Amino acid sequence: MKVHLFIKRIGKVIKALLFLAPFILILAFSIRNIFDLDIWVHLKTGEYFLKNLQFVRSDFYSYTAAGNLWFNPHWLFQTTVYLIHRFWGFAGIIIVKTLLIISSFIVLFRIGYRRESYLWNVIVFLIAILAAKDRFYERPEFVSFLFIAVYLALIYSYRYKRTKFIFILPFLQILWTNLHAFSFVGLGIIAVFLVGDFISWKVVLPQDWNKNRAVLKGKDYFVFLKVFLLCILASVINPFGIKIFGFSVYLLRFIANHREILAGGISELIPPFYRTHILAPGLFYYKVLVAITLATFIIRYKRIDFSQLLLFLVFFHLSIAAIRNIVLFSMISYAICMDNINDFPVYFRRLPATRFFNFLRFLTRAAIAVYVFGLVFFTAREEVLFSYYLGGRLEKKFGLHASAFYPEKAVDFILKNGIKGNIFNSFGFGSYFIYRCYPERKVFIDGRTSVYGDDFLRYYADVHLYPALFQHMLDRYRIDYFLLDINSGGLFKRLYTDRENWRLVFFDYTGAVFVKNIPENNNLIERYEVDLENLPLDPAGDYSHMKRRPFPTSCFAKGELFLSLGLNRRAEEEYLLGLRINSKAAGLYNNIGTIYQKEGKLEEAISLYKKARELDPRLVNTSLNLGSIYQARGEMEKALEIYKGILPPFNMPNAFVYNNIGEIYRQKGLLRKSLANYDRAIALEPSQYEFYYNRGLVLVDMGEIQLALDSFRKARDLQPELAIIYNNLGACYMTLGKYERAEEEFRRALDIESDLAEAKSNLEKLKKLMEEHQSTGAPERQKN
Repeated sequence: MKVHLFIKRIGKVIKALLFLAPFILILAFSIRNIFDLDIWVHLKTGEYFLKNLQFVRSDFYSYTAAGNLWFNPHWLFQTTVYLIHRFWGFAGIIIVKTLLIISSFIVLFRIGYRRESYLWNVIVFLIAILAAKDRFYERPEFVSFLFIAVYLALIYSYRYKRTKFIFILPFLQILWTNLHAFSFVGLGIIAVFLVGDFISWKVVLPQDWNKNRAVLKGKDYFVFLKVFLLCILASVINPFGIKIFGFSVYLLRFIANHREILAGGISELIPPFYRTHILAPGLFYYKVLVAITLATFIIRYKRIDFSQLLLFLVFFHLSIAAIRNIVLFSMISYAICMDNINDFPVYFRRLPATRFFNFLRFLTRAAIAVYVFGLVFFTAREEVLFSYYLGGRLEKKFGLHASAFYPEKAVDFILKNGIKGNIFNSFGFGSYFIYRCYPERKVFIDGRTSVYGDDFLRYYADVHLYPALFQHMLDRYRIDYFLLDINSGGLFKRLYTDRENWRLVFFDYTGAVFVKNIPENNNLIERYEVDLENLPLDPAGDYSHMKRRPFPTSCFAKGELFLSLGLNRRAEEEYLLGLRINSKAAGLYNNIGTIYQKEGKLEEAISLYKKARELDPRLVNTSLNLGSIYQARGEMEKALEIYKGILPPFNMPNAFVYNNIGEIYRQKGLLRKSLANYDRAIALEPSQYEFYYNRGLVLVDMGEIQLALDSFRKARDLQPELAIIYNNLGACYMTLGKYERAEEEFRRALDIESDLAEAKSNLEKLKKLMEEHQSTGAPERQKN
């Protein structure tokens, strides 16, 4: 008897720990430093509303889009978060966010909770949280989590119990519409249930799908329809009225087109499988949740709730459209999954109620509980202990204060030195600049994409991609200074190397400030100009006592910049500093290896690449670099083996890997296989000129001269200053018999590179051909 009571008490403790585990996980992923890029503009706008007591309808933060319509459905969130910040600071924002996320998941948990299936509840619930955790940031979205959970709870309650609480939804819709743009998700959930239940009511479906007791029919259905119509009317109660629906359409359209608009896109809006295979690493818990939910539909195939199947398909589609939508899918999928499990005719075959089988059941549950709690403990522990090395100091990820990833010191420098005029700023810095500098200074761009419009966003992206637009941008907007992310690519390099017109006066791991080299700025330049080549290293610090060494973020960022500027020794110093801080940072070995590879120190590079692969076999760039060395040495089979090992189905597709494989097959004479790989490379990275150039070379070998010409033209459009491209264009025209065009292209090649032997040789051949044709009187061939 005493043993039985002991086991019973242990069981209660295990059950309590299991219920506690999900919320430990939420705390670990929610209580972390503010890192959302747009929180600052929300704070500033909340302050503006309370001071002026008027809704914002047009832009006044920027000088590039001033007066443009600004749909700002977040005004109530902005006002609330500003008040929280005013009285409780950043800690208050993080705590309120955490409480709302916990509340959301408590409501969600209660939807599917059944005492007899609590173990399933906890396991699926944990998987849903792990799938959603990357969106636990300080933005209006976390408010929507609570509304989605409450909407689901009320809808499920009405469908199963016909409760009157369903009439709360229109009032909630008013509140949600003025807090976050995602309020249309609530309307979408109701609409899906209406469509699904109408089909289940009126259409003959397979098996016993029509007999599901949750399906709304007759009067109950029309009550739900009335609630939906009231919710639509409630959505109009906002500063923009019926136009709010147009903004919802814009959001969906922008998510679909943003990669084309912003040349690569915004990370959170990129589809999860855009550049990766479904079996590749990453998004593990999201994939598991999809698999479990599908399995529950299969097990319940005789009594599928068609509305829930439809809801699953809609939100699954949204989740594969953009990474940010995975959190919505996770919440929806958990509710659906548990409803399916609770409808299983038999959860498990019940074991005989003997002491032995009761003890066996207890041991099984205890083993699962220990594993689940252990998983939660170590996952939460890693999140809490994770830290960054940033410019000589330690920054913990877990905490109740603002993140150190904003350009705080750079903006301090701008304000302290009174730098004024028109700014050009990096996209991610705009919100923080508004928070710190408005109204005295106005921003070039920030994250409010609807304010700027698609064409301006394209222009911003093209300024980074195409050097010819740089002067056009300076003339059009009369730029006086730049506030840039230090890894802004070619734009940073252009400014730094153009010392005649621009000077770098501030630099740290977060941002850099360039000013015009004009007499008015002479004193500023003399006092603060930064020479990156002689920039002193940050102090390393001693982190040997830490079980998990900090991740050397600033070393990576600075090293990447120095490499792009050709400052190899300075880059190497940064990477070696990073290794002193964390000797297990595999990427640092890879990056030092790239320096040695460029300098021809191939054995040292190979040794470093192998070390990087030992520490992290998933580093695609390391394998790509190692394979390229073997390829250059002529060890084609060895290179090919490495390349194939880092491609789908178990890794992400990589355009440069396909390009290199294409070159190997070309050298082997396997032209069709070569062409197929170049086509794959172009499909993944259509802005890389070398892929089109290499594709053109293969097509020449295949005798497809017109197709080769098209590829070379595309390469020329992307890289108009490379002589060899014009040489190959000329060669194609010469083969096609278009001698005048061929001569033009050869001469363009020699104008760019006067010593290009191929162009000189081809020009001589062309002269002989033209002389032969003139002597014979043969007309010039004009093939298309």
